[in-house]
Amino acid sequence: MKLSATAISLLFLKISFGQFNRTMNWALGENAFIDFNTSFPTVGTSSIDAFEGSSTMSDLNGNLLFYTNGVSVWNSQHQLMDNGFGLFGGLSATNAAVIVPKPNSDSLYYIFTLDHYVLFQNGTGVFGYSIVDISQNGGLGKVIVKNVPLYSNSTEKLCVTKHANGTDYWILTHRLGTSQFYSYRLSSSGIHGPIISESGAIHEEEPVDDWGQYANGSMRFSPSGCQVALVLSSVKDSVQLFDFDNATGYVFNPITLLANAGEYDQPYALSFSPNNQLLYVTSQNYLIQYDLTSNDQVAINASKYIVEQNTLLQTGSPKYLFGDIQIAPNGKIYISRISTNYLSAINLPNVYGAGCAYQSSALLFPTEQCTYGLPNFVQNFTIPDNVVNPHCTNYCPSLDLGPDLDLCEGDIFFLSPNLPFGSYLWNTGETSTNIGVTGPGLYALAYQFNNCPVVTDSIFVHVTSSPVLNLGNDTTLCLENPFVLTVPQTSGFDYFWNDGTTGTQIGVTQTGEYWVEATSLHCFFSDSIRIIQFCPSEINMPNVFTPNGDQTNDYFLPISMVNISEAYLIILNRWGSVVFESKNNLIKWDGSSNGVNCSDGVYFWKLTYTDGNGNTISTDGFVHLQRE
Repeated sequence: MKLSATAISLLFLKISFGQFNRTMNWALGENAFIDFNTSFPTVGTSSIDAFEGSSTMSDLNGNLLFYTNGVSVWNSQHQLMDNGFGLFGGLSATNAAVIVPKPNSDSLYYIFTLDHYVLFQNGTGVFGYSIVDISQNGGLGKVIVKNVPLYSNSTEKLCVTKHANGTDYWILTHRLGTSQFYSYRLSSSGIHGPIISESGAIHEEEPVDDWGQYANGSMRFSPSGCQVALVLSSVKDSVQLFDFDNATGYVFNPITLLANAGEYDQPYALSFSPNNQLLYVTSQNYLIQYDLTSNDQVAINASKYIVEQNTLLQTGSPKYLFGDIQIAPNGKIYISRISTNYLSAINLPNVYGAGCAYQSSALLFPTEQCTYGLPNFVQNFTIPDNVVNPHCTNYCPSLDLGPDLDLCEGDIFFLSPNLPFGSYLWNTGETSTNIGVTGPGLYALAYQFNNCPVVTDSIFVHVTSSPVLNLGNDTTLCLENPFVLTVPQTSGFDYFWNDGTTGTQIGVTQTGEYWVEATSLHCFFSDSIRIIQFCPSEINMPNVFTPNGDQTNDYFLPISMVNISEAYLIILNRWGSVVFESKNNLIKWDGSSNGVNCSDGVYFWKLTYTDGNGNTISTDGFVHLQRE
């Protein structure tokens, strides 16, 4: 039989380009199947039920191994694989799953899965993996590890490219509510990472009625692995394009493309051309093309070309809408047409403009088997293995310590430039990733990442010194006497007291806590003191009195008394008998007992009183009664 040139070309590719052959079979939509091993793609039937994302894996000779919708796994005979159920991918996740061969293994394959985030109201946003051993069950395979979580709250974006070493893989996702990309490395020893890059837009949280805003929508690597693009769906109607360093896993240099071609027309999926120079974006009613060769945001946006637009009859219908878009082994790019029985095609996807040869009904199925999705692959596998890819741009982070700092005395500020792990050398001699700054002066950092040039930056720190604020220790005072708290005036500071008083002093009239704040620009300093009421008591009693009626020293009573109340006096003779007790706080004795003068001699007295702070105190002593 004489083979056509196309058939010979396909046969050569199948024999020579092993990894390329892994994309020779596609399971998609509702039970649809495409075999690209023939000169013209052969359509057939599979067991898949994929509303959106799916992935298919073939061996190095192009023979089907298995496929998945992120929830179930089917083997090459289109039967449910042993233990191939209950994976925690999501039927409505844009990039629900992708299958990746384990490096240096002939039998192990990782299935990375994402849950849908919003549509069915029960998505968890978990990113994780399961492992298939295809050597089990006579080559039909078995899921031997299931649902290992890596992190939660992911978007529905998932794509894979080869590592710069040509052996390992980078699995890339995006965390919801952040601008963070998570790059995991798959090597022969397993999963490593993540490498976290912060670049581009924040992929915001839902409201639910907006379908998760940036949670849904596709993300895809270029065939070279040097660029990655993603959809910012819903309110932004835009796409972002990034550089990717396939040696380190970092995402950087965002370029924003306005992808809406009509009112409320939301982008959904995208694909690079096989030669990496063009980007195709699908939205509900449009297929758009961009020329990326300028690598300039303005120029790329200006290059936007509408390849195809739904007709007026088709617009707004659930049918005919453009879905996912993917490079096929025959060099074409196919586009899913939702709820139809056909795929559209871009026959010459490396050609800009009308020359790309768009074809509406390019590949027909017997029934309406198309949904939103097409298979997700390691994107390098979509081009022949012998295609030499350009060297990816190295990620060399910039260094910016920020503006000069004004600190307040006693504060500490950590200079932490939030850079990837590299070589750090501060002018303080420290080599840590961050340093604490408390004193004034110039702080400088020399930083190197991988083989990038050394970058430096410096920052000057000014420190505002504290004024003198010393109200003393907590203290007890008798507030019967005027008292003033005072601090010295320091130029440039304003003073505020706890009662709203301004200035450098405040009168103390009652007990409690007093504080003062001194403020200058962004600095404030304070001190406080607690005042407790304490008025000391004092009493002096005589040791002799002469009750002889000469109006001089006729009574035994205190010589002086300060802060004394409720006093009670008892007089006892030498035999311990009480000869006098004071009544009604009258603490004086006239030398008699029950109206009878007491004899001269020594008497014992005891005085009990309450001081000015409410304490009960007792004191005693002797007094000499002498009339002559």
